[in-house]
Amino acid sequence: MEGMGHIPAWLRPTSADIQLANGLLDAVGMLKENENERAAIRLQQLRNENQLGNEVSALHAWSLLRAEQVSEASTVARDGITQYGATPAFAFAMAQIYEAQDKPAEAFPLYRDLAKIAEQDILVLSACARTAVASGLGADALSYLDRLMVVEPLSLEQKRLRAQALELADRPEDALALYQQMSAENPQDFMLLADMASASFATASRSRQASHYENAVALLERLTAAAPQHGEAFFMLGQARQELGLDAEAGTAFDRCLEIEPANVEAGLMYASILAAGGDAQASADVLLSLLRQPISGKDVERVQSRLMTLNTTE
Repeated sequence: MEGMGHIPAWLRPTSADIQLANGLLDAVGMLKENENERAAIRLQQLRNENQLGNEVSALHAWSLLRAEQVSEASTVARDGITQYGATPAFAFAMAQIYEAQDKPAEAFPLYRDLAKIAEQDILVLSACARTAVASGLGADALSYLDRLMVVEPLSLEQKRLRAQALELADRPEDALALYQQMSAENPQDFMLLADMASASFATASRSRQASHYENAVALLERLTAAAPQHGEAFFMLGQARQELGLDAEAGTAFDRCLEIEPANVEAGLMYASILAAGGDAQASADVLLSLLRQPISGKDVERVQSRLMTLNTTE
């Protein structure tokens, strides 16, 4: 329908509804201008005055969602389902609401059902992949991205989703290759560098090959230079260096990680071990005692105390 390209197809009012309530076009225009709250009020008025189809109720819920009135949107959608049944319009609206509520595992099956109805709907296929990744369903995400690729080339964000799906599907080498391709095409994208470094470390951890750890170190050094407050990157860098036998350099990375994240127990234990192995028992003990001053769990307290007792025994 002309003039409604900004509204998902599932929610567009029928010609019969537009003829019955001319004000619907006003609401559609408001949504185009991002006047979402005004559109929601107008749609509520029209629904009160006319017997309109389920798409208008679902559109009303969607306009409330766009106005960041998530609870109200959910109420309208659920009331509509009670009145009209679980129509595709309400499935789409509820899926969008679930995503706004950070419930991808509940949104995914709704999008999946819509993808069975409209097998080449770009919006739905992309939503299936997005919520599948967020739900930890790598293989499912890949299947929807494969279908999407038949319809149109993947965008950068969709390629990133594909890389994440490959990681979830336990295919870190393929994920890394895709990250490398994206990074070459977008060299200034910091998030791509972070994703690629993480994927490279995952590949090395899986293969245990020195060459893979060398690649991970190179990428993580680039990442920590670009993001000197990225504690997790320094932690991975320390581990990768340690695997290559670069204990002094690994200790430097763990030390920096602890400056950023003083309660990082794993980094502290690894750094303490390096110091102890290097003959500096006092420095090792200082690291462990510093951990005990942090708000760590009871289980971690026991681990640190056990290491400290072992250290004292070997002195």
